[in-house]
Amino acid sequence: MDSESAAVGVVRRIETAKREIGPWVEPAARIGHGAKAVVFILTGLLAAAAHLGIAGDVDGPGAAFAELRRAPFGTVMLATVGIGLLYYAAWELCRALVDPERAARGKVLPRVEWLIGAVVFGFLSVGAFRVAFAREAMRGDDTAKTWASRVMADIPFGGMVLGLVGALVIIGGAILIRRGWRADFDRAIDMTGLPPRSSGATYAIARFGILARGVVVLMIGFFLTVAAWRHDPSEAIGIEGVLRMLERQSSGPWLLAAVALGLASYGIYELLIAWRGRFYIN
Repeated sequence: MDSESAAVGVVRRIETAKREIGPWVEPAARIGHGAKAVVFILTGLLAAAAHLGIAGDVDGPGAAFAELRRAPFGTVMLATVGIGLLYYAAWELCRALVDPERAARGKVLPRVEWLIGAVVFGFLSVGAFRVAFAREAMRGDDTAKTWASRVMADIPFGGMVLGLVGALVIIGGAILIRRGWRADFDRAIDMTGLPPRSSGATYAIARFGILARGVVVLMIGFFLTVAAWRHDPSEAIGIEGVLRMLERQSSGPWLLAAVALGLASYGIYELLIAWRGRFYIN
């Protein structure tokens, strides 16, 4: 009887905690999506500018953070983005652990995707704070190589673990590509009150952006598996590595331009989610 009472007490405390946390979940998610939007829009635009010879070398989120830091009130803006990315990482972790929107529907892969997102955007948040306050340059390729090296050196069967992570990232990229191709954006974005013609453009931007991000994620996962297969962590790359590799291909200018604009489009999609996204939180 005592054990039953204790169990009932635990359930009640959990339900109370959910009610207390619930009102904060959606605002935190919106702030996180807004910060994510800033990072992807700047990353895509800077990559496109570098391709046109307007800016420096092609780079990833680190360049976006550096540009923000150099702007007026840059430290404050970058710290705000860092907080937003931390919120987004917390939102992804919340989805992975408790799935407040019941979107996983009993499947494991969505939870794994959200967990990987929590880790990735947690690292991006730390990178934003380092650029803002420690004035350290952040390079995703270096982070990927360092992380891959530590996994292979410090974890038993590290090569197999790295290969498994790479495979999961590839699956995540494939899921994004499928989502961009087939997603129903009416469920994700509230278009009520907006001009009727805007929905077509909005959905086209969203599809293009999600497809482009899916391609980038898939390539990052592919090179993680290559690093595991060759036992060479230097093969691991981040977003900037993907962009530079595309630039070196024979049709690189077109590929790079398409992916750069796609990343900026993905940022616009994230901005729409922050502004008018539908959250089905139970």
